[in-house]
Amino acid sequence: PDGSTLASGGQDKIVCLWEAKTGNMNRRLEGHEGRVLAVAFSPGGRYLASGSADKSVRLWDGKSKKEVRKLSGHNEPVRALAFSPDGKLLASGGRDNFIQLWDPSSGNPLGQIRGLAAAIQSLAFSPDGTLLAAGSSDNQALLFDVGMEKEIARIAGHDDRVTSVAFSPDGTRLASGSLDASVRLWKVPPRKEPYLLTPHERTILSIAFSPDGKTMASCALDGSIRLLDLKTGKEVWPPAEARTES
Repeated sequence: PDGSTLASGGQDKIVCLWEAKTGNMNRRLEGHEGRVLAVAFSPGGRYLASGSADKSVRLWDGKSKKEVRKLSGHNEPVRALAFSPDGKLLASGGRDNFIQLWDPSSGNPLGQIRGLAAAIQSLAFSPDGTLLAAGSSDNQALLFDVGMEKEIARIAGHDDRVTSVAFSPDGTRLASGSLDASVRLWKVPPRKEPYLLTPHERTILSIAFSPDGKTMASCALDGSIRLLDLKTGKEVWPPAEARTES
């Protein structure tokens, strides 16, 4: 959360921790029995969560980097994780078409959101923690009321799986990125057609808002990263001349 460490997971079943300033790997966290598909830090840095093809979620101590507990409840690979803004909830989702809510401090399950039509690809809490967004394999973004554990909106528009979702810092907008290479920007709650952005030519892997909500970053399967001015919809990085040269 302080920007000093980057976590990654991969086919080797290991969670790697990297020093953000130098790019050096400083820790390997071993324990999963399948490839690591998702990682997430809790807001205060107390925990690092990892989800795996071994159908488990593991929690690691943010300071000692030791495994704290293994969370079992999914019956298919876990592809998405998100902590609530206060760090008191952890949401996990995957190919078993439901979202599990956990208490990270005890490891106890707190609830489930069931009845979903497809696998969950990505998760994100709203800034106030009352809403949970999910990207789905049926080409939709879903919105849930966390307290009621109930779906409140189903947002269609993409032509392929929704691989990433993110709320703006003020919670008034939701961005969704897809295998269809587009990013769509929706009002919350969604009332009209979204603002369509197509900064990439290939699958969108991840999207994120700047802290002031004025800029959005996206990265794609082609290795490109784009920064978009959300007021104008224009790319502000990389510079046009750099894109031309590449």
